[in-house]
Amino acid sequence: MSQQLPTQALQVAPPPPPGDFGGVHQQTNIIKLLHNLFRGRYLLTGALAAVGLLLGVALGWISQRPVYQSTATIRIQPLMPSAMRVSFDVMPMFDSFVGTQVNFLMQPRTIKQAMTAPEWRQLNRGTDPSAEEEFRGALNVRRGGRDQSEIILVTFSDEDASAAFAGLTQTCRAYERIFGEGQGRELNDKRSSLIRDEIARYERNITDAQNRIKALAEDLGTDEPRQLVTLATNKRVDLQTQIYDLETRLRAMGVRVTGDPEPKAGEETPEPTRDRKDWSNEEIARVDPIMDELLARFNNARQNYQAGINNGLAPAHIQMRRIENEISNLREQMDGRKQSWLGGEAPAESLGLPGGDIDTPDSIKRRLEDLNRQLEEENRKSGQLAGKTQEMENFRQALVSNTEQRNELQKALRDIELNSRILGEAGLITVLYPDAPPPNPSNDTRLKFAGVFGFLGMFIPICAIGIYGMTDRRYRYSDEAIDEGPANTTLLGILPRLPSDLSDAEQAAAAAHCVHQIRTLIQIGGKDRRVLAVTSSNPGDGKTSMTLALGLSFASSGSKTLLVDLDLIGQGLSRGLRLRETSSLFNVLLDGDIKGRIKHTHMDRLHLLPSGTDDDHSTANRLAEPQINRLLDTVVDDYDVVLIDTGPVLGSIEAHLVCAQADGVVLVVGAGRARGQVKNAVDQLRRVNAKLLGLVFNLAQPRDFKTSAASQSFRSIRPDAAPPQPPSPTEFPELEPLPRVVAIDTKR
Repeated sequence: MSQQLPTQALQVAPPPPPGDFGGVHQQTNIIKLLHNLFRGRYLLTGALAAVGLLLGVALGWISQRPVYQSTATIRIQPLMPSAMRVSFDVMPMFDSFVGTQVNFLMQPRTIKQAMTAPEWRQLNRGTDPSAEEEFRGALNVRRGGRDQSEIILVTFSDEDASAAFAGLTQTCRAYERIFGEGQGRELNDKRSSLIRDEIARYERNITDAQNRIKALAEDLGTDEPRQLVTLATNKRVDLQTQIYDLETRLRAMGVRVTGDPEPKAGEETPEPTRDRKDWSNEEIARVDPIMDELLARFNNARQNYQAGINNGLAPAHIQMRRIENEISNLREQMDGRKQSWLGGEAPAESLGLPGGDIDTPDSIKRRLEDLNRQLEEENRKSGQLAGKTQEMENFRQALVSNTEQRNELQKALRDIELNSRILGEAGLITVLYPDAPPPNPSNDTRLKFAGVFGFLGMFIPICAIGIYGMTDRRYRYSDEAIDEGPANTTLLGILPRLPSDLSDAEQAAAAAHCVHQIRTLIQIGGKDRRVLAVTSSNPGDGKTSMTLALGLSFASSGSKTLLVDLDLIGQGLSRGLRLRETSSLFNVLLDGDIKGRIKHTHMDRLHLLPSGTDDDHSTANRLAEPQINRLLDTVVDDYDVVLIDTGPVLGSIEAHLVCAQADGVVLVVGAGRARGQVKNAVDQLRRVNAKLLGLVFNLAQPRDFKTSAASQSFRSIRPDAAPPQPPSPTEFPELEPLPRVVAIDTKR
């Protein structure tokens, strides 16, 4: 079979300048970036987006319900009728009045009464505070536009058309009952009822006061008890005067009167020493009953005269002249009596004698006791009279006060009834109700929400997968290693993930061809590249299989090739070829016979320097640059190519030592390896000045070969050639799939 030069290698990895195998990465555009995010996940993304779209549409549709809205219009007449004339007056503060009606419609009292209506209660919406708040939220009251200041628009929105209609009509009716016509018929009725109750109470008080006054008047015998009080007072004064005169006469006689202080022991009551010729009419009257009577009549006449003056009688009045004559006669009689007294007609020895004209002390005491009893009785009667008089006066004041209050309330009641009648006849507030529940919803958001939810349901899984693709920093496809790999790093080739049974013959042939292509690129890059190191960033990337496959390819091309298993921990080469020694390779490199340890393999021109079972972490940790130099100095002249399998760059010591001394380094990157780890491995290799030839993308999916740019290099067989045959199970069964297909291809 003839083979042609692989075109993919020439396109991806052009010959670098001497000493450098780097390349320049192409700039990634947005379309390719999106492609990389969803690559390999298009079917999953489409399925999830379709499911999300359907679920979002369904959820958006069922999450919303159409809203029905009932509307009522309230018109307020800006003109109001006059109560006293047949005309209309402009309502003062009309805008404020309309605003007040808007507030009335939203009052808790209005809403509560609307919710207690049978039409609303039969909807079973409840009447608790939360239901009331929901009712308030569904109710909207607003004024008309600037040109419709007398209009109030009332709307009620609900998912149920019947509820919207019931909520609106019951709210407006509750408003009419409570606040209708500006004051509200219900409010006016309650005010009228309260006023009537107060009027009835005042009338009961008036009747009670009148009955009490009547009863007191019957008891006193008059409805003007002040005259009785005056007469009683005059009588008590007269009695007190008489008592005083008698007490004075007794004291003049030297008799102690009740109430006088007790005389001290050994002290006698003084006798009057004044001469009776010097006595006045009043002093004579104290012991002379005749003078006493004349003096009393005289004083009485003077009082009557003064009373006539007070009553407006002129001195020339006949009654006044009569009183004056009486006063004059009494004065002459008192003067005559005094002359008789002073002339001795009433001898002193006759004072106090029985049968005499002058009262004795005993008779005066008896008269004084009688007058005191009369005064005591009069005081008692006067007290009762004063109490009843004051009680009658209190009832009269209560009668006047209750009458005034009743009259004021009667006037207020007439004003309310007149205002209600006028407003009722004039129709100040008019409510226009809808005829029936709304037939069509006013706001149906189901389609809108179905679209939004559907978009979100489709967009969310797309974004989730895109974010996952953005955060997934693994190399999943070979193109990613080309476009997004470490800077100045060339992709040498792509190797597929081969099944263990190599059932796909075409894929097996393509894998062998890729290995030969990578070997060709390395050979073309420089003839002085005799020592090559094969490593990876982490274990499991297939570097050992790649080392053995490259060794088989170099050997098949005529180069004497030595494989060195310096992966002292993994020892994959030695185990794979079943040539592992017991003794430690480290000890051989230190001071042993290196050439004597080299083993022949089943392939011509292919030899192996195996590791030993005694090699482990301790020996790997002791490995140093002198041992590597001794190895290379010993074998490099005997072989065309020395391929050294080292441990992973991240975590091993031998990888850094070997890569620093090698003429070239091949870094194997397994599919699914994190990009950060690969970058760290490349950075460490460059830190030790390793000559990095490029990357080999290993374990790629078969579909990656068919869709990537490298697929052309797998189609190098002539069209008329026989199709590849699957390998026989007996051909190199001990080898891993990749070196096995190379060994089989080389053998054929």
